[in-house]
Amino acid sequence: MKRGALLVVLALMALGCMPPPRVIPDPVVQYLPISAEEYAPYLKAGTAQVTGQAFLKTRGGDVKVGAGSPVTLDPITSYSRPWWNNLGSIYQYRGMKPDAPEFSQARKEIIADAQGRFVFSNVPAGSYFLRSEVTWEAPSTGYLPNIQGGLVFKEIVVKEGEKVDVILTW
Repeated sequence: MKRGALLVVLALMALGCMPPPRVIPDPVVQYLPISAEEYAPYLKAGTAQVTGQAFLKTRGGDVKVGAGSPVTLDPITSYSRPWWNNLGSIYQYRGMKPDAPEFSQARKEIIADAQGRFVFSNVPAGSYFLRSEVTWEAPSTGYLPNIQGGLVFKEIVVKEGEKVDVILTW
């Protein structure tokens, strides 16, 4: 039945009776010129620590953790803010990041443990985007997987010598 419906849709598209599916292009991010001075403090080892856990609670009350998910800690700068507002906080674009080497060098990335917990050590003082993902696959009746969950994130401020514990959830 589904195969027959697909053939009908393809035939209608070929005859011009039905427009092709619309492809939405990735947003274009207008970056400010990157400032090496603004990134310099984030390239040094600091004395702070950021710990936490990434999890989501389902409508049914089950807790899903970000086990094995990447956790990123990105400095908040005039360069990274447009990336965050347009791409960084959206699940669909989770793998995209700015091309600037300063951004990549300042980014800290680890993998959450089996309980979705993470620890960043030697963090320099500053403001950061802290982000991870918590996803799971629910039963599906179609051909595509039914992915649930998404990104969990928070903006944090870290002071020298401080230990910051963060819960990443909605």
